[in-house]
Amino acid sequence: MSVVLRVMNGKNYIHVRRKINGTQKQHFTNISNMSRSELAKSLIEARKIDREWKGEQMCLESSLVSLFCTAGKLNHIRLAAPSKKEGASIKCLIARKDKVHSFHTSRSINKHGLNGAIEKVFRLMSQNLGVNPDSVVGMLMLSLYKSSLKMAYLEQISK
Repeated sequence: MSVVLRVMNGKNYIHVRRKINGTQKQHFTNISNMSRSELAKSLIEARKIDREWKGEQMCLESSLVSLFCTAGKLNHIRLAAPSKKEGASIKCLIARKDKVHSFHTSRSINKHGLNGAIEKVFRLMSQNLGVNPDSVVGMLMLSLYKSSLKMAYLEQISK
C-alpha cells in the first residue's frame, strides 16, 4: 500500500502516491490538529484514493499484456524452421493494418544462441510496441516467450 504518514515543516500529512504509466500521482491530506474521527475519515479517504489508483495501474498492466497475447496464446514471436541458408531462427512479425508501421525482424539461433536470439528479438519488439522490456510486465512476458520457444525448439530438434 502506498499510504504513509509524513511530517513536513512541522505538520503531519497522510501521503498517497502511485506511479501510473510513468507519471507520479500524489495526494496529501493535512492531519495536524484533527480529532480521531476526522483522522479516521481522512485515512479511509486516502485508502479509497489508493485503491482507485491501484485499479488504474492494474488496468494499464493488463492492457500491456494484451499487446503480447490474445486468447491465451503468445503473439508476434515464433520459431522459424531451419533454412538451407542458415539454421533455425527466432522471428518476429507485427502486422498492422497500415503497412507503414509493420515490423519484422529475425535473429539466428546459431549465431546468438537460443536465449540470446529470443532476448534480442523481444527487446526490438517491445521497443516497437512502446513497452519497456525491463518493466515487470516486460520481464514476465520475456520469461513466457523463453519457456514457450524453448519447448518448441526442443520439439523441433528432436524430430
